[in-house]
Amino acid sequence: MVIIKSENLIMRNIEEKDLDLLMKWRNMPEVSNFLCNDFIYTFDIQRKWFNKIKDDEKNIYLIAESSRRFGEARINNLDAKNKKCEIGAHIGEQDFKGKGLGKEIFKALTDYCFNELGMNKVYLRVFKFNEIAINLYKKLGFKEEGILRKDIFKKGKYEDIIIMSVLKDEWKL
Repeated sequence: MVIIKSENLIMRNIEEKDLDLLMKWRNMPEVSNFLCNDFIYTFDIQRKWFNKIKDDEKNIYLIAESSRRFGEARINNLDAKNKKCEIGAHIGEQDFKGKGLGKEIFKALTDYCFNELGMNKVYLRVFKFNEIAINLYKKLGFKEEGILRKDIFKKGKYEDIIIMSVLKDEWKL
């Protein structure tokens, strides 16, 4: 079991009891606008996804909690040979937004990847239109590596994806 702690939150592996809440968040426009797909999540879809990921060694899916569960986080594409991985997160409970928890999640994930998993590079993907997230990642030391032009078809049009990363020797937070 993975447990990541920081000053104001704890992240732990997703459990079956979290599926209803994940489904609720993933279907909210405030979250779904930033997901790479456009489908409506059903409990059946959630259960199939959970059964697929629960024993996956290349991906870690986490629930973020403070006073209650408020978001989800992930570490994907763990590559032990090249010592790199991808991270991502979102806050589902809207009353938790604007409190610095997004920054804290990404800082804790990145620290964990470098210090516990021994990664040399942590990267993420973000929609080019998501300027708030891009600015947050830059404040954390992530640098833009490139753009995947018209990479995701969402809401009837193709969207650009920006790839950002930070290297272990650049990580100062």
